[in-house]
Amino acid sequence: MFPLTRFTSLDRAGRRSATAAQGLRFSGIYPRVDLYYHFAGERLEYDLTLEPGARLADVRIAVNQKWKLHGLGQQPVAWQSTASGARYPVQVHYVRCGADTCFSASGYDPRLPLVIDPVISYASYFGSSGRDIVWAMQADPAGNLYVLGQLGGFGLTTTTPAPSGFLSTNGPTFLAKFSPAGQLLYAVLPDLSYFSPLRLAVDSSGDVYLTGTSIYGQTLDNPAWIQKYTNCLLIKINAAGTDLIYETYLPSTPTALLPDGNGNLYLAGAFAVQPPAGAFRSASGVYAGQDSALLLLSADGTHSLSSTFLEYPADNVAALAIDAASGDVIVAGSSSATGPRQAGTLQQYNAGTDMFRSLDTGATWAPTGRDVAGAAKFQDRSVPRRLWAVSGTALAVSNDFGASWQGGLTLPASGSILTVANVPDLLFLASTVGLYRSKDAGATWSPSLGHYSGMGLYAVDPQNPDNLFATDGPGGWFSRDGGQSRYSVGQGSVVNFPAVNITLVAVAGNPTTFLIAGTALNGQPILVWFRYGSGLLLGGIPVSKPVADPSTPGRVLAISTANTLIESKDGGATYAQVGPLPAAARPGYTLGLAIDPHQPNTIYSYGLLFFRSTDGGRTWTALSAAPQPGTSTGNQLLVNPLNSSELLFTRTMTSDAFAARFTSDLTTRVFSTYLGGSADETISGMAMGTDGTLYITGHTFSTDFQTAYGSTSAIQSPGSDLFVMRLSGDGAEIAASAFFGGSQNDYPVFLALDNAGNLLFTGYTTSPDYPLTAGALRTQLSSTQDASFFTVLDPNLNLLFSTFLTLGNGSDFFTGALPIPDGRVWLAATAGSTNLPVTPNAVSAQPGGPANAYVMLLDWQH
Repeated sequence: MFPLTRFTSLDRAGRRSATAAQGLRFSGIYPRVDLYYHFAGERLEYDLTLEPGARLADVRIAVNQKWKLHGLGQQPVAWQSTASGARYPVQVHYVRCGADTCFSASGYDPRLPLVIDPVISYASYFGSSGRDIVWAMQADPAGNLYVLGQLGGFGLTTTTPAPSGFLSTNGPTFLAKFSPAGQLLYAVLPDLSYFSPLRLAVDSSGDVYLTGTSIYGQTLDNPAWIQKYTNCLLIKINAAGTDLIYETYLPSTPTALLPDGNGNLYLAGAFAVQPPAGAFRSASGVYAGQDSALLLLSADGTHSLSSTFLEYPADNVAALAIDAASGDVIVAGSSSATGPRQAGTLQQYNAGTDMFRSLDTGATWAPTGRDVAGAAKFQDRSVPRRLWAVSGTALAVSNDFGASWQGGLTLPASGSILTVANVPDLLFLASTVGLYRSKDAGATWSPSLGHYSGMGLYAVDPQNPDNLFATDGPGGWFSRDGGQSRYSVGQGSVVNFPAVNITLVAVAGNPTTFLIAGTALNGQPILVWFRYGSGLLLGGIPVSKPVADPSTPGRVLAISTANTLIESKDGGATYAQVGPLPAAARPGYTLGLAIDPHQPNTIYSYGLLFFRSTDGGRTWTALSAAPQPGTSTGNQLLVNPLNSSELLFTRTMTSDAFAARFTSDLTTRVFSTYLGGSADETISGMAMGTDGTLYITGHTFSTDFQTAYGSTSAIQSPGSDLFVMRLSGDGAEIAASAFFGGSQNDYPVFLALDNAGNLLFTGYTTSPDYPLTAGALRTQLSSTQDASFFTVLDPNLNLLFSTFLTLGNGSDFFTGALPIPDGRVWLAATAGSTNLPVTPNAVSAQPGGPANAYVMLLDWQH
């Protein structure tokens, strides 16, 4: 018999030293058994690690009654790990051995290490028989957890009475409240048919605010501020979960909400509001006032106390914070605005750009064209090196392939520019109010065609500019007199081709349709029109991303649904397969094709990754330094008609992060600044320390973000990396900034501060080398799919703890991490795994459906 392990009382000096050392470890208390115990607040906790070959039956524990060993009253959480890092739970139970405590286990393999760790104080599944989703989580000052989600089935047990008309047993939404002891305090289902929850907030008294969308015309039982029908709802529930305080419609769905400490609620979003006189910005900058705004709703939900529009309609707020000392409210998010922020701040102008230039056929790239940032770009088909830029009704021109721009031209309406090959200075403007023509390079305009309902894409015949083609509803049309009259080509998607080949006119496209228009050798107009999803076969092959060869009439390249490059030499009448595209250029990743006008066999595929082929598409080379594209629209790769080595890539305007601070009455802007590099940044969370310091996290694609903000660690991947920055409360100084990430993409989704000022955030990653620390719950990814992580930094952004959260046999997405006063952390997830750790007092030890809510109370400080 090996000696009995005893926990005895510690004197004050011993306790202080143990705390300073973050715990005490005893190796070999039994053969191949290590013991580690530590304080977490007032709790004494322990871990036991058994190496392969250790005997679990030999381990005994006795506790001096002067100290309570946390975890002995509950079933311990235990697991084993394989050599590959795969972790699976082991059922371990406490059993009495006379006056001492022993262990029993089922499914324990003595050939593998075993960890017995009450670091997980509470863990439970919660949900219905269907596929449930956790949308949001919050905690109150007492450490209670609130989880908002959507049910995909039946069987959820509610714990509170159901007042008439509000709380029921069959609603599609659930709100659950758990105590730090792991007790389910309530689970309610608001009786709102077709309600989809989105966001959640909890005030200091425990009252709960939840927002979501519903069908138009939903009857409200206790309407407040806005009683007219929209599809955006705000609901306030009392702390006990038994009563509805108010419900009201909102102008639109908020992107962030935060109680102000007095029962009022700040809401941010694209709202059609009417700010009062004296607001920071009272006039909307967009049609119908659906502008980015911030408002403060009264405690009873009956009226807006104050509101203001933000600086720009493109300001998308993702997070809010309140300075407890001054009451000021801080907003943070991302913005594609190109206008200036407050003078003298960290970054007055958006550092992003929507145009990149390469002088070496795509090997390297540099941002350019910031003076026309945000404008749509069009290449002139007639004048080499000429480009056009349209922003609203403003028109600018470049005659040096985007190196410089001249403005001052005005369009009769906003729209898209069409140029015609071999006809210099002839422009068409396709707008929502009709088609216009200019014969003097945009100096003057005249109507060419009135607006027709359903009018879509246009093309112009370079041989005869009076021949116009367009898509229109279910078919298409052409005009032979410049649009004065038009002729339908029928309701079918394709006009039958004549026996002879055609001379290609143009290829036009957008995300849902494209057309190929031309004139046959016999003079008859030809139009091919295709709508994605219609099942149309062009030349017998479903295709997308068509592009016309500017140097070879009739030649069209496109991509088949099998990710194969196909080629037509007769304007689309027939196609031939060329060869497969690279696997990384698969459908959904490829945004377009481009053909070198000097060397028709040089083809570019561009999207999330760029590739070049010099043999007509048979083999491909990756361009690893290519810029990140924007959204699926607005991306195009242009080849200089006079120099094949020079490329331009244009995209939709990138979003920089931004932060702004306003007084509590929303009348005064205290500061406003951009925070970003030349590519996209997105804000995921913000928190304010007790000293007024702001902490902001998000992800960036900008390789120059580090240079701008003095990051303490280098960006590690060509994709997205997580960043954290510490910003002074007045917005004047970046005190610290750091990147975190591995060789692939890393995204944070949540940020919170604990009482010690440590930063806690969760997110997801595809990087197997994401930074981890000793004591991680899991150290390897089980697949190439996204994996959730939990990371803790100290106030100086030094790494304290980091772990993967892939603890089960399925896909689990963790929504956030919320600290409670004693230092432990609540985690919540939409869990697809069926074998996640659970504790004996769990609401449910097993999932009830293919995906359920899962909550865990974790003590990472061990």
